[in-house]
Amino acid sequence: SFIAAWLPPPYLWRVRRWPWADSHEQQCPADVKGNECEYFKDGYRAGEEDGSVGMSMAYERHADGYDSRFEPYYAMGYEAGWKKNR
Repeated sequence: SFIAAWLPPPYLWRVRRWPWADSHEQQCPADVKGNECEYFKDGYRAGEEDGSVGMSMAYERHADGYDSRFEPYYAMGYEAGWKKNR
């Protein structure tokens, strides 16, 4: 389809950020930097989505979305995003 022709492949969605989304992104806690911050933001977005549709708070359902080395940061972001809608 026409839309699929200009969208990047799914494996790049985590790497490439949409320019218009940056102004509304959740900021990381002051002590969270680099890759840890990116995983925090990914978790925040997932938690925000789950919370907005009434799903339970369970970041583990997104296990394919984070590297286990960064799980604590993803979980911290997920919880913050999920609680935003509660």
